[in-house]
Amino acid sequence: MLLIGIAGPVGSGKTSLLCTLADWWRSTGRTVDGFIAKAGKRSPATRAADRYDILLLRSCRTYPYAHRDESIKPPYRFEPETAAVLDEWAESLSREEAPSLVILDEFGPVEAAGGGHVSLWNRIRLSRPEIVAVAIRRGLEKEIESRLEHRFDLLIDV
Repeated sequence: MLLIGIAGPVGSGKTSLLCTLADWWRSTGRTVDGFIAKAGKRSPATRAADRYDILLLRSCRTYPYAHRDESIKPPYRFEPETAAVLDEWAESLSREEAPSLVILDEFGPVEAAGGGHVSLWNRIRLSRPEIVAVAIRRGLEKEIESRLEHRFDLLIDV
């Protein structure tokens, strides 16, 4: 498995790059799976969004995922129903033919602390994808590598 990290600050184009990669990969006839975090409103543009929805690439279905709440740290409330959908998605990887590319968007402070999408990693890895591309908040690369117990084979700074 080739592990690619796409690193950058909030609003730098990590998700856009992953979407372009997924579209191009599909155009070559290869399979793409995973998820994209679709950001809501950002004010200012360099601040994390007020909400995030998860787009599952296989089904093209979108689910509400996180809503900004400044009264907690990290400042997001996560939707347990969507977390359950992501768990089921990760579990389904073992029942399907291994995807050639898995997109994971985004691994940030929650994942660096051991939460969030990190819980999906072992099932993703065991599905034996050819390539995994992960968006990472800049500055958290080493923490994410440690949580994944896998070094990035390629790290792209957007």
